[in-house]
Amino acid sequence: AATGAELYVGHGTVWVNGDNGYIAMQVSGLEVLPGGGLTDSGYNSEYHYIFSRLYAYRNSPALSRDEAFLTANLARKLLESFFSFKFPRYRSDIAQLMDRGLKGCEVTDEATKEKIYRFINKYSHSVVIEVNEDSSENLVGESQNVIGDIFAWLQEVDEVHYNEMLEVVQ
Repeated sequence: AATGAELYVGHGTVWVNGDNGYIAMQVSGLEVLPGGGLTDSGYNSEYHYIFSRLYAYRNSPALSRDEAFLTANLARKLLESFFSFKFPRYRSDIAQLMDRGLKGCEVTDEATKEKIYRFINKYSHSVVIEVNEDSSENLVGESQNVIGDIFAWLQEVDEVHYNEMLEVVQ
């Protein structure tokens, strides 16, 4: 970091404010697992890992209930990381990040953004998550639709980044 740099830590990301602006570094508990870390598994960062896992779920013909819950957490982490890097001024508020990310979009609209926002909050950050047959079935079906919407949105916001991430994780 540059002399006098400030560090901000939140949700697995360290933001370094140096001479040339913000630099995001992913921090993950996965990197301290016995037997190796993310780089040993072929991933260069937690962001690459999350992108890859969520993208694989997008193309999965069916998700289990456990996988569907996992996708909500992965989706939240992916969106927070992506939009925090694109719009660091809004990094402390996922709603503001998503609002900022919607500006200039023609395919992704307010209704799609709200559907994504409700999904990641309901299944990722709720104090109580209702698990009954109806909610589980809804979650499984909803997960793949929302994942598709998320990747379409990322592609619309930054197509170069999206295409390069596909190259990296496939």
